[in-house]
Amino acid sequence: MIALDGSPSMLSAARERLDRFGERVTYVVADLGSPLPLEPGAADAILSTATFHWVRDHGALFRNLGRVLRPG
Repeated sequence: MIALDGSPSMLSAARERLDRFGERVTYVVADLGSPLPLEPGAADAILSTATFHWVRDHGALFRNLGRVLRPG
């Protein structure tokens, strides 16, 4: 699982909540409007809870997300 946020403090809070999952969670500070610091195909799926509407450039957003999705 990858927890991604532009705010280090939000990722710190996520670490506290997701601590029980141990090393199964990777925490990444990133801006969804920029290329993500993840390998192509790093994700099987993407879940967002009230985030995408804050990104102004939806074309860049979905290109960046698409790049890290595993094909198929």
